[in-house]
Amino acid sequence: STESEAINHTIFVNYKIYNRSNNEYHDTYIGAFADIDIGYFLDDYFATEVQLGAIYQYNGDGFDEGETGYGSNPPAQAMALLAGPLMNENNMDDPSGGCDVSINGVGFGDGVVDNERLGLTGSRRINNDVNNFGLPHVAHEYYNILTGKYIDGQETRVFCDDSLTTVPYKFEQPANSDPCYWGVDGQTCPVYANWSDETGNNGFPNPPGERSGVAISGPFTFKANSVQNLDLAFVSARDFSDSNSVTLLKTYLSEIRNTFITNPNGFGDNYVGIHQNKSELDKLFVYPNPAKEYLTLSKTISPANEFVIMDSFGRVMKKGKVVTNIIPVSDLKPGIYCLLIQSRTEVKTIRFIKK
Repeated sequence: STESEAINHTIFVNYKIYNRSNNEYHDTYIGAFADIDIGYFLDDYFATEVQLGAIYQYNGDGFDEGETGYGSNPPAQAMALLAGPLMNENNMDDPSGGCDVSINGVGFGDGVVDNERLGLTGSRRINNDVNNFGLPHVAHEYYNILTGKYIDGQETRVFCDDSLTTVPYKFEQPANSDPCYWGVDGQTCPVYANWSDETGNNGFPNPPGERSGVAISGPFTFKANSVQNLDLAFVSARDFSDSNSVTLLKTYLSEIRNTFITNPNGFGDNYVGIHQNKSELDKLFVYPNPAKEYLTLSKTISPANEFVIMDSFGRVMKKGKVVTNIIPVSDLKPGIYCLLIQSRTEVKTIRFIKK
């Protein structure tokens, strides 16, 4: 089936991003960078598939040259942002079907309050050079890209029609995948709608070259001691019967997205053939870190387990039973320590800082 073919050509990745501090961060963005390089890396094109929440690359013509090239009928590959961070709570089930984040987000109009996750809310093509379209190097340059600006903070703009009118945009080279013009706040902009590497040179093709890009999701409020998930799918497609693999790639992307929506939590696990037995101490962490008064274990574990706190010289400073998930540390001097949680079968080591 098309669905099984799509699954066979997809790698799923889940990131868990922790805010282990006591700080709440507003206007937070997450960006996933992809330098796909279809075979020979100097003859590629870049585009965004807004409705399917993906950025993708494909060969600039029907033949991929060079020793590393695919030759005839080269493949296309996408990085789909299946679901990003949770939207800020508003005590309602946000509706689906709007010209807004519900286009490629998850959890909209499903009857559940405040379970909505942002999808792809922006994209940027990156040129591997030093100009305003190039790679960022310092923190404010990264943030500028994530918020839809050039590296130097100038607003990114695109021509709206055949006049000299320009408008800010969210998505780079949407290639007719944004029919409601969400990326330009609903303004009717034919030039933006049709914008791609194949039309970007005043209506003519851009020269193929090295391409990379960033899939963006945000903004959201990253609450203290919370976790956000980022689900990605790397999808490839090669149509040997046609010189354009992009059509097949979009078919696969649609299948992956439709399947994901039915089971957004833990999606992809059922396609993995290796199953690991997770221990009680698996993925255990402590917060806050640095700590002043106490450490809190991220989950409740057996009170039969013991803990040991050692200083940087390996001296035991404190030990006892894990009676609750809170371990007092106010009596420790400021410094770096190791917390050892010992069960009957394993030892979990966690380094922390005492303020």
